Amino acid sequence: MTVAQIGARSFGRWLHALSPASVGFLAAGWLGVVAYEFLSGNTQAIAYEVIGLAGVGAIVVGLSRRTAEPRGAWRLFAAGLASEVLGDCISAYYEVHFGHEPPVPSTADIFYLAAPILFAIGIFLLLRELGAKMSRAVVLDAVIVVVALVTVQWVFVVEALVHESLSALRKADEIALPSFDILVLVALIQLVIGPTRRAVPYRMIGLSIFLLFLSDEIFLLTPQYDSGTWIDVGWLGSYVTLGAAALRPGVKRQAGVAKVGPQRLSGPRLAVLAAALLAVPAVLATERLEHHRIHTLVAAGGAALIAVLVLLRLAGLLRAVEQQNRDLRQLDRMKDDFVASVSHELRTPLTSIVGYVELLAEGASGPVNDAQRSDLDVVTRNTGRLLRLVNDLLFAAGLAEGRLDLRSDSVDLPGVVAHSVDTIRPVAAAGGLGLTFEADNNAYVTGDAGRLGQVVDNLVANAVKFTPPGGHVEVRVTRVADEVNVEVKDDGVGIPAADIPHLFDRFFRSSRALTDAVQGTGLGLYIAKTIVEAHGGTIEVVSSEGRGSTFRATFPVARPAV
Repeated sequence: MTVAQIGARSFGRWLHALSPASVGFLAAGWLGVVAYEFLSGNTQAIAYEVIGLAGVGAIVVGLSRRTAEPRGAWRLFAAGLASEVLGDCISAYYEVHFGHEPPVPSTADIFYLAAPILFAIGIFLLLRELGAKMSRAVVLDAVIVVVALVTVQWVFVVEALVHESLSALRKADEIALPSFDILVLVALIQLVIGPTRRAVPYRMIGLSIFLLFLSDEIFLLTPQYDSGTWIDVGWLGSYVTLGAAALRPGVKRQAGVAKVGPQRLSGPRLAVLAAALLAVPAVLATERLEHHRIHTLVAAGGAALIAVLVLLRLAGLLRAVEQQNRDLRQLDRMKDDFVASVSHELRTPLTSIVGYVELLAEGASGPVNDAQRSDLDVVTRNTGRLLRLVNDLLFAAGLAEGRLDLRSDSVDLPGVVAHSVDTIRPVAAAGGLGLTFEADNNAYVTGDAGRLGQVVDNLVANAVKFTPPGGHVEVRVTRVADEVNVEVKDDGVGIPAADIPHLFDRFFRSSRALTDAVQGTGLGLYIAKTIVEAHGGTIEVVSSEGRGSTFRATFPVARPAV
């Protein structure tokens, strides 16, 4: 897709989001701006005022129809545009009746200077009424931009005015406009990077204010201003665009406003801050290329102040991240406490249920027929599964708090593994799986036989659980030098590559387990890894989806007693 096609599509989306009244006014207004360029003399001056008054009228009409959006901001926009137009009318009066521009300063200048202030206040009020938060981070971002703009304005505009041989009153009047333009540009930037940037009417407000600012800057940098130039096109285009935005029906907050955390460095906000950081180097480079006098002290002062403000901004980000981490840790502790509390409360009644089921099965309350015994077996199995789940939850909660009591004995690891394999063999046979076991002799480790058995139980049970009928599970215990390896290999469904890095995380369940609705809590491998590492060992997995998995736990061999 070409740039022209992208631009045409974006323009089409803009038109689609506008009301017929907005589109009609926009089209008629820009046609009037084009026609203005072909006029001359008094006719051109009158046409300029007509376009400006039409913009004011469009805002007034839009205000009468606007109910869903903040009206206070639009009143300020109307007042700002009316102030611009009144200044234009006074200037046109001097041109038509006296044949020259009004003196400086004049009444027109009062209206011209009031306009950017009203626009800036209107934008800030709009942001506030739409839910934007004025935080320390937002203020710092604004100050960074202000410092960068002040540096640029001083070098290219203000300093020349300061050193001109003008009266104090005229000099103040000449300096006021670029100073107020900084205020309106800061407000415009907050609008662009703030929560309203996605809504088309607010984009049009931004475009209108930008055209106004750009035309003012070109006017300040132009040695001689003549009516009918492209500067007028920018001013008039600003009036038309703002009027069209006002005619667009009100938008509810949810439609175009996306709240963004004030500390977060979003893409647009980061771009603005990057531009502010590059402003001083750009000024120095421009002065060097143009062979102008380099403003060393101004540049150094601006760069130093921006650096300090950026450091403060980064400090705020770090504090926010630290607070977020503290909150997350607190939530994690609360979750663990809740799980442990609930699990503890469940274990007592479950243990009681198991005991009474055993009494019933033994006939303590009377004879039990075969059907009743079968039902009791189902209750026993499911109660046992619940009890194991509760014990895993309690054990995991203890591990999270660093509680793991281990005995330190010399353990015949092949014997422990053989017991686990024998326990799971009936389940494997019922599922149509082959289960083999091989072990080297003299493979002793130091540790807790019960916990080591828990690790092997988990690995072998997982292999059986995720291997389809007809598959095979191999369990090996091998001694290599000073290490003992327990390897559980299957030719089952395998593990997706994206899941492997998280496989030993607490409560993590692979996407395959979720898809196949395989029962589990996501605690088994987490517990196994913790126990293995507590014995000074390591655990790893090699897997390929659809081709099976191999889990290998490695332990240091037991040292002979001295």
